[in-house]
Amino acid sequence: PTANGVEQQFGINHLGHFYLTKLLLPTLKDTAKEGSRIINLSSAAHTFTHPGYDFSKVPLTKNEYEPTLAYGISKASNILFTLELRKRLAGSGVIAVSGHPGVIHTNLGYEEPLVYFMFAYLYPAVEKVLGRKFTKTIPQGASTTMCMALHDVKYDKSSWTDGLYWADCEPFSNEKFPGSVNEEVVYNEKQAKSLWDRSEAILESTSI
Repeated sequence: PTANGVEQQFGINHLGHFYLTKLLLPTLKDTAKEGSRIINLSSAAHTFTHPGYDFSKVPLTKNEYEPTLAYGISKASNILFTLELRKRLAGSGVIAVSGHPGVIHTNLGYEEPLVYFMFAYLYPAVEKVLGRKFTKTIPQGASTTMCMALHDVKYDKSSWTDGLYWADCEPFSNEKFPGSVNEEVVYNEKQAKSLWDRSEAILESTSI
């Protein structure tokens, strides 16, 4: 767990972002005319979250814990948080968007044997067989984030999910890339509100 007793992946990947964003909201609203924008980096791993998961009960308990599922829930939380932000900030001029930067080839996690094996041996072998690369360099990985920061993003109450989730420098959709977005989970307004309410309750119950 984190120092505050919260499941670590959820605490680091979502709750810290949630808390920081709430602290910054007054400033973001005051500077909306200058183009205030909230960008939450998620991951394709959000699809690890099964459709029946209830975000009013996050995070996983010790008995429920499974690393891959916990990571998926934390990344789905990034998108759901963005969805709820859009609704709560409607009319303020502040834009909220989330995205998947890609599988980036860095030294992050190299101290873990499995991560080292994947980047040093597995991914290069698969790329050689397929004849194409699916990992990205650091500049390539940063490009989607830059697009989310600089491109025009429009949405309203008729469709809060327009341009909600980006990858490869453009809004991602299951029409273009089947199965790439777990829409049943992350395009769910009820779940987005449940996550927000639960996140506030956790913050209130800790020493944060």
